[in-house]
Order: sequence, then C-alpha cells, then structure tokens
Amino acid sequence: MGATQHQIARTFNCSQTTISKLIIRYQQTGQTQDRPRSGRPRVTTPAEDRYIRQIHLRNRCVTATSTALGHAISRRYGIRAYRPFYGMALTRLHRQRRLQWARTVRRWQRRDWARVLFTDESRFCLFRNDGRVRVFRRKGERLAPNCIREVHQIIQ
Repeated sequence: MGATQHQIARTFNCSQTTISKLIIRYQQTGQTQDRPRSGRPRVTTPAEDRYIRQIHLRNRCVTATSTALGHAISRRYGIRAYRPFYGMALTRLHRQRRLQWARTVRRWQRRDWARVLFTDESRFCLFRNDGRVRVFRRKGERLAPNCIREVHQIIQ
C-alpha cells in the first residue's frame, strides 16, 4: 500500500525494528509466522494431562506423586494446592441465619464495628513438610462440597 515501516509500526503500536524483521522474514520464507523452536520437552502426553486432572478433581487431597504417573502438577492444569476450608456442612437454616446476620451488620455504623476484634495468625515452616493437608482445586472452588474438610460441631 506504499506505507513506510515507521507508519506501519505506529499503526500497530510496535517498534519499527519489529516491522523491519517481519518484512525480511516474509521475503526469505514467504511467511510471517515464528519458526519452530525447540523449547523444553513435554513431560506428559495430553492423555496423561487429562488423567492427572481427572484424578485431582475426583479426590482433591491426592498429591501428584501418589498418582500412577508421579509428575508434578503445574498451573497448566488450572489446579493448585490450597489449604482446605474447615467447617460444617451448612444446612438451609444455617444459610438463612447467616444471610439474616449479614443484612443486619450491613447497616452497622463505625461505633458498632469498634466493638469487633479481628485477629490474624501467621505460620512459618522451616522444613518442606508442614503436615498440613492440601486440597487441589481451581479458583472459585473454595466452598465447593468436595473441597471442604468437615468439622462436626454444634452451632447455636
């Protein structure tokens, strides 16, 4: 179309050098695609990937080394290890009471919140195994029934 490399670079918001290298690559190979690179070789096959993902979605506490394959789970599967949420399985009555309480405190003033104490605890581990159970889950699944470790207590 007769545009200069500088004008094309400004249109696509990239450097003029990038446009120059693309033009040279097109003249040499007839394509603008990247050439294949060696990269790091895959450890698992796509079938093994599906298998590992299925195992961890069925039993959320299974570690990667305890599966038949023994490969580490990476973020490629969309699953990460988290501490499980410990709590009771909530009944319909529990949910109604919690919603009622939330609606009540939503109208609280600053002086009301001054009577509430929030605490935070941190834990530091010097060695790799801290003895905690992990749950392998995706984002947004914290309160999914199979990601909760039930604690049986009487709630008043």
